[in-house]
Amino acid sequence: MHLYTSLHTRPVVLSMMREWLPHRLSAAGRAPSEFEADLAALTLRQLDLVLNGDVSPIQRAADAAFDGLPALGHAAVYSLNMVLLLTHLTRDPVPFDEGTLFSDHADCRPWDRLTQLWRSWFGLDTLGSLPNSLTAERDMATVRLSLPHIVGETQDRLSLASFVAHGLADDIGYGTAMTSYLLAGMAGLSTLQAAAQKLAKEGISIEPIVNWRRAQLGELSAVELADRLSVVGHPPGLTAESIALMEVFLRIGSVELADVLAGQMVQVGAIMMTLPRYEAALLIASVSQSDPHFVVEGFSGITSTVAVNYLLNRPAAEPMLRALIGFEPRSDLLRVLEEGWSDGCTLDLQTDLAVYALATSGDVPGLRAMAWEAIKNRVLRAEGIGSLTETQFLEVGEAALAETASPSVLRDIAGHLYEATDPRAHTLGTWLMTRRLVVRASPGKPLRSMVQGHPIVYPLQWVSRSDLAQVLRLCRELDPELVMRAAFGEPLGAAVDQLTARLRRLPQASMTVQEASDLEFLTSMARK
Repeated sequence: MHLYTSLHTRPVVLSMMREWLPHRLSAAGRAPSEFEADLAALTLRQLDLVLNGDVSPIQRAADAAFDGLPALGHAAVYSLNMVLLLTHLTRDPVPFDEGTLFSDHADCRPWDRLTQLWRSWFGLDTLGSLPNSLTAERDMATVRLSLPHIVGETQDRLSLASFVAHGLADDIGYGTAMTSYLLAGMAGLSTLQAAAQKLAKEGISIEPIVNWRRAQLGELSAVELADRLSVVGHPPGLTAESIALMEVFLRIGSVELADVLAGQMVQVGAIMMTLPRYEAALLIASVSQSDPHFVVEGFSGITSTVAVNYLLNRPAAEPMLRALIGFEPRSDLLRVLEEGWSDGCTLDLQTDLAVYALATSGDVPGLRAMAWEAIKNRVLRAEGIGSLTETQFLEVGEAALAETASPSVLRDIAGHLYEATDPRAHTLGTWLMTRRLVVRASPGKPLRSMVQGHPIVYPLQWVSRSDLAQVLRLCRELDPELVMRAAFGEPLGAAVDQLTARLRRLPQASMTVQEASDLEFLTSMARK
C-alpha cells in the first residue's frame, strides 16, 4: 500500500498508527525523540532521492499483489506518504527545511516541486481530502508541517482548489483562488486580506482589490482614494484601481471624496482633457458633487487656453458639455462654442448630440442648427450609430422630428438608425422612435404597416415612463388600437385602463407636464 495508495485517502490508518506508536516505542525501549529524529532523517533522505537522485528509492517486488504504476505515480504516492508519516508520527509540528533538498539543477523550490509532483498524479477531487490530514505553512525557506486543527468541508470546486492550495502552502494558488472567491461574492474582507498577506510573501500585490472592497464597505477614506488616483499609459488614463474606487465612491455619493477632489482642482483639470470619455465623466461627476461650478470654471479655463475645435475633438468634451446643461449664466460659454465652431470639429456623434442639447437648453439657434447639421450628416453616413446608448438614440430621433420637415430625410434617418443598431440592442423605445419618424415622413402610408416589425411584446407593467410617453405620442398620430396591440399585445380598452391607473398612481409632485397631458389624453380615450 505504501507504494500504491496515498495514506491521506485512508485517514483511519494514519490515526491508528499515531495511536499505537507510543505503545510500540515503549515496548521496544526507544525514546520518542530518538525515533522522530531517525524518521526525519530517513524522510529527507528519501525525498532527496525522489527529487534529486539518479536512482529511484522505490523498489517494487516482482511478486507484488497490486498492478504496477508508472514511475511518476509511484514517485508521487511514495513521497506523499513519507511526508504524511513524518507529520503524523511526530508529536510536534515538523520544520521542513528546503535547504537540505536544494539542487543546483532546479530553480524551483523543493517543497513546490513536491507539491507539483503530487498534483501531476492526483486530481483535484483526490487531493481535496489531503488538507484533512496535512497542513503546511511557508515561512521563507522553511515549510511547517502539522496536523489540521479543523477538518474542512467544501461546497464547490473553487473552494476545493483554495482548500488544497492552503493545505499545501501554495500561497499563490490560495491567494488567487480567494480573490476569485471574493469577486464571485463568496468571501469577506478578512478572507481577502489573509489572501493578500500570503500573496505578498510571493511578491504579488492585490492591494487595489483590497482597497476596492474596503471602499465598498465604507472602510476606505476619500483621502486614501485621492492619494491613489493616478494617470498611466499611452494614451493616458486612470489606473484600473482608480476607476474601480471612483465608481464605488460615486455610487454611494461620497461628499467627502468630492471635497478632496475639489481641493485638487488644478491637478484634476490638468489631466481632464487627456482622459478617455468614461474616465473623464467619472471625474466630472465626482468633483461636481462638492463644487457644481467646477465644470463651468474648467470649461472657461480650457477655452481660454486652447481652441474650441481642439476641445470638441477630445473624448472629455461630451461629458463636460452634458454637465454644463442647466447652469446659468451660460451665454458667454455658448458664444465661445458658436464662434469657434467649424465643420467636422467634433470628435463623434455623441459630442454633436451634447452640443445640440446644450444649445437647445441655452436657446442659441445658430449653434443648434450647426450641431443638427453635423448630427444629420453623421447619421446619414451611418457613422457612430452603433455606439449610441438608447437615450442618445432617442435624442437623435427627437432632434430629427424637431429640425427636419423633409420626408425623405426623415425616412433615411429612421432607416439608418434602425439598421445600423445591433438588433439585440433594440428596445421598445427605439422601435417607437423609428415608428414616429416613419409616421412623420409618410403620412399617407397604410396604418397597419407602420406598426409592424416590432419583434418583442412588452408587458405594460415593465414599460418605463419615457417609453410610455412615446407610446402615447404615437397614439396621437396613429390608430391607438394598432399601436397598443403592436407594443403590448393588449386591446385598446384594457391598455388604456392599465396605463391610466399607472399614471394616476404617480405622486402629483413628480408628474411632468407631459405626463399630465398624457393622463388627460387617456381619460378622453376611455370616455370614447
